[in-house]
Amino acid sequence: MGLRTLIVDDHEILGAGLACMLAELGHEVLDIVGTGEEAIESAGRHKPDLIIMDVHLVGDMDGIAAATTIRRQLGIRSIFFSGYSDEDTRQRAAAADPIAFLDKTSSKEELARVIGKAVPDVG
Repeated sequence: MGLRTLIVDDHEILGAGLACMLAELGHEVLDIVGTGEEAIESAGRHKPDLIIMDVHLVGDMDGIAAATTIRRQLGIRSIFFSGYSDEDTRQRAAAADPIAFLDKTSSKEELARVIGKAVPDVG
C-alpha cells in the first residue's frame, strides 16, 4: 500500500514531476504547495504519512524551518529533496530529523529505495 504524501516545492513543474514519480511508485499525493507556511497548513489539514520537502522555498520560511515545525507539532517526518546539499544545509536540516536528504537529480529508483526504507518509520 502506498503512502499519503505532501510535496513542498516552489517550482511548480518540479513539484508536478515529483508527483508523477510518486504516483508511478504507488503513492498518493495529497497536495503540492510552494511555501513553508502552506506546508504547515496542508500537513495539519491532510495529515500525510510523508512529506517531500524542498529546502529553499519562496517566502519567509524555508523548508528546514517548515519541516522542523511539522515534525514538532505533528510528528510527521520529511525527505528533503533539494538542489542544495552542502554540509551547512545538511547540518541545519538535521534539526528536522529527516528520513533522508536527496538531491533533485536523484532517480525514481533512488526515491523508491529511500521511501521503502522509511516505511517502518512513517507507516
